[in-house]
Amino acid sequence: NSSGGTGSSTAPLPSTSIVGTTNYYVSQVSSNGCESPRSKISVVVNALPAAPVVSNSTYCVGSTTSALTATALSGNTLNWYGTNATGGTASSTPPTPSSAAAGTTNFYVSQTSTSGCESERAKLVFTVNENPTKPIINWNGVELSVLPNYNTYQWLLNNIIINGVNGSQHKPVTQGSYRVLVANAGNCKDTSVAYEIMVTSIINPIFEGKKISVYPNPAQGNVVVDLGQTPVKPINIKLITTDGRIIQEYKTNKRQYILNLSSIAAGQYIIQIENGVKNSFIKLIKQ
Repeated sequence: NSSGGTGSSTAPLPSTSIVGTTNYYVSQVSSNGCESPRSKISVVVNALPAAPVVSNSTYCVGSTTSALTATALSGNTLNWYGTNATGGTASSTPPTPSSAAAGTTNFYVSQTSTSGCESERAKLVFTVNENPTKPIINWNGVELSVLPNYNTYQWLLNNIIINGVNGSQHKPVTQGSYRVLVANAGNCKDTSVAYEIMVTSIINPIFEGKKISVYPNPAQGNVVVDLGQTPVKPINIKLITTDGRIIQEYKTNKRQYILNLSSIAAGQYIIQIENGVKNSFIKLIKQ
């Protein structure tokens, strides 16, 4: 009361539950009982700002991370509390979390208004997803394939995307270096090691820098596979049907190897020669 009312020797305790300004009045009484004019004391209760706007962050294990971000109202300042939902000491510098291990971590940030009022803390979820298992390309003489347990696939030829080839299998139509880019449910990606496809003609195919001779071709009985030199390390020779079935498979460290065709049906086959790094494929006709 600026006038009237009953005085009290006990100071009032203002409430902060309502935003606005409340005026209080106080006077003093001298020893001879005379009261001074009343002085006004204004108590201002400011509104708390809203919590800052945040966006959750998602990374893959081992990827480069950036500092967390939040948006404060104009003129307000951000207060970063690390992983503390309550308590802790605020920092004006946002943290840059690590992506070394998969998992989810909650970070907290508030904002302080120009009037010095601090908002509630907003929660920012930082997620690190596991990387997929590196895909391994298999070849059955007709088709390239990887395990069908990834979410997405993208095949590449000589590091160029093959448009529309987005499955776990691919039948190549040209020779070259094939890779497949895969992603898991967390959208983390990895690319296979290159698989070299060299579909050669009957005349002068190449392996480890030397011309391969396959004779006779067409054949009825035995076929000689001559590598042109003794291989650097043991190699695999496979006889494959055009639908990808391996019907004969041998390992040798010799320059020449003889395939016996007497027990197989007439038709077209593929001889695959591999050393664990590169592959050559030669068309063979059984009469």
